[in-house]
Amino acid sequence: MASKPAFVKGIKDIVVTGGRTAEQIKGRIVKTHVEVLRSGKEKTMAVIVDAGNTLRSVLVLEGWSVADQATMKKLVFPNEGKIVSFTNSRLQGKGRTLVYFDSDVKMCLDAATKMTVCEEDATYPTELPLLPEVKDAAAVSGACMISMVVAVNVAGEVTEPSIGLGVTKKVCNLKVAAGSKGMSAAFWEPMATQMAQASVGEVFRLDWTTLVPEGNGMFKLSSAPHSTSRLQTGDAADSVRSALATDVESMSATYGRSRAEKLKELFTQGSLSTLDHVQRLNPQEGAYAAKCIMMQCS
Repeated sequence: MASKPAFVKGIKDIVVTGGRTAEQIKGRIVKTHVEVLRSGKEKTMAVIVDAGNTLRSVLVLEGWSVADQATMKKLVFPNEGKIVSFTNSRLQGKGRTLVYFDSDVKMCLDAATKMTVCEEDATYPTELPLLPEVKDAAAVSGACMISMVVAVNVAGEVTEPSIGLGVTKKVCNLKVAAGSKGMSAAFWEPMATQMAQASVGEVFRLDWTTLVPEGNGMFKLSSAPHSTSRLQTGDAADSVRSALATDVESMSATYGRSRAEKLKELFTQGSLSTLDHVQRLNPQEGAYAAKCIMMQCS
């Protein structure tokens, strides 16, 4: 008599285990990639989504060792887009891995993990679930990966800042919004050129994008090497634009202001003794250190 299949456990219900899992973990493989770390080492990753189709229905699979990466590439990568189930798997805490939304679990795939390709089932989504609005970023406490549909609120252009050791990298900084909230977004190459062509009001679906907390309820978006953006048109775009608030409130920190913004500020009362020192200063005899202030004398 054939053995009874293991119980299928929803991804949102899985927890870190000390050994191997007895249950099936089932989902559609929606993303696979090889990530090259700064050290030059590689790791393989895959992402599955189950039929729950919520932000907590996503699980990241990871392979670090050469053997585990080979297993991932042989077992998982060729089946991207298909529904699969895993048994005898190892579930661990996320550690430093950027998982999806607020998950704290990842699967460490190895040769002992069993994978079975399942029959097609339309209830399993083919894309990552979306963060409903920008404001929902407040639900996470650490850096994570998300997908969302947003409108360009402030366009940007490509710059090439230094990222250390004399190395530069192209980036496009712009602002996006959905609903009543907006957020700063940095799109690094290879997405920089594409997003620099985006116009205010255009709507994009951003997939596998890093949500970075900045503290005090502030967040920003940053593209990862395998992030993607897709222009939305028709009803999908119109619904996002129509839901935008007239005055969008930014959820990102402001690190500086333009000269035009500074000139709009009211003048500040300053110390007349400082002004007296400045007027009496002989540049040939030394220097006087004082805070930079704007003064209006009447």
